[in-house]
Amino acid sequence: MRPLLTLALIGGLACGFAFLAKGKTDTAQPSASLPAGTKPVDNPKEKLDEERLDAAMKGLVVARGRLTSTVRGSNRAAAIKANEVADTSLNKENTWFKAAGLFRDAILLDPTYARPYEGFARSMLLEGNVQLAETALRTAVSLDPAFQQARFELGTVIQMRGDYAGCVDMWSQLVKINPSYPDLYARMAVASYFAQDYKASWTYLGEADKRHQNVPPQFRPLLKEVAPRP
Repeated sequence: MRPLLTLALIGGLACGFAFLAKGKTDTAQPSASLPAGTKPVDNPKEKLDEERLDAAMKGLVVARGRLTSTVRGSNRAAAIKANEVADTSLNKENTWFKAAGLFRDAILLDPTYARPYEGFARSMLLEGNVQLAETALRTAVSLDPAFQQARFELGTVIQMRGDYAGCVDMWSQLVKINPSYPDLYARMAVASYFAQDYKASWTYLGEADKRHQNVPPQFRPLLKEVAPRP
C-alpha cells in the first residue's frame, strides 16, 4: 500500500489524510499596510500553483463529476508505460505538478485506462486539491469497479470532507471485493463511530478483531463510553 495514501485513521483517531490546506489570499480588498489606492501584489506562490494546475489539466476537463479527456487516444501499452513513469516520479520526487503532468499524459494516451486517474488523484492530494482528487478517483472506480486501491482512497477522501457514512458505504463495497483488505474493518469501525452509528461500529470492530487488524488502543474505551457493546 502506498505510504502517501495510508495516513488515515489507524494509528490515531483523526480520520483522513495529512495534507496541507492552502490559504487563499483575498486581493479584492486593499491591504491595511499599503498606502490608499495601492493595488496589493498577488501571492506569487498561489499564482504559480494555479499556473501549474492549469498546465496539469491541459487536455482534461471535469464533466458530470468525472475527469474526461479532450483527446481520444487508444494506446493502452503506451499508457501503462507512461503511468509507471509517473508513479516512479511521484514516489521518488514527491513533486505534485510534475507527476500530475505525467499522469495526465498517460490518461491522454488511453482515457479508458483507470490507473492514471488514481495517480493523478494522489498528485492532487499532495497539492491540496481534495475536490479534484475525488473527481479523479470516482473516474477510476467508474472505469474499473474492482480497482481496490482507488476505491479505498475514494473512501478516505470522502472521509476527509466529513462524510463518514459515505466513507463507510464506499469501503463496504470494497469489503465485498476483498474482505481481507488491510485494516479495512478497523477503519470502518472508527468511521462508523464518527458517523454516530455505534451499532455498526461494534460490528466492524468485531470483524477487525477476528482478522487481527490494527485498532487504535484508545478507540475501544472511547466506543464503550458512548455505547456499551450490544
